[in-house]
Amino acid sequence: MNKKELSVIESSVLSMIPRGTGKKVTLNDICQLTSLNLREVQSVISSLVFKYKIPIVANRGLGGIFIPLTNEQRSQGLNGIKNQVIDLNKRIEIVESADLIDWNKNINLSYQERLEV
Repeated sequence: MNKKELSVIESSVLSMIPRGTGKKVTLNDICQLTSLNLREVQSVISSLVFKYKIPIVANRGLGGIFIPLTNEQRSQGLNGIKNQVIDLNKRIEIVESADLIDWNKNINLSYQERLEV
């Protein structure tokens, strides 16, 4: 099997992602260390997962991303993604079934006369 060569940026980001849940590294940490913005870091991580099949997950409760070392860690890391999928599917159902003409018929908008900043 031929090894795939990662770019310098992909290699740099991957080297910052801990193996296991012992250390916490957030996307913001990676942004600060690489001078990439959040979207760029997210794009690199997506590339690492989809292009190279690297099992990068996140644990929102503990904060941070990691590469799981056990099935338990994998399950913990996938919980957030699975919950996002459920929420996105609900949103898709709502938008697909929404009345595009009269969606605002049963709501009352509240306004404040002056916003103080």
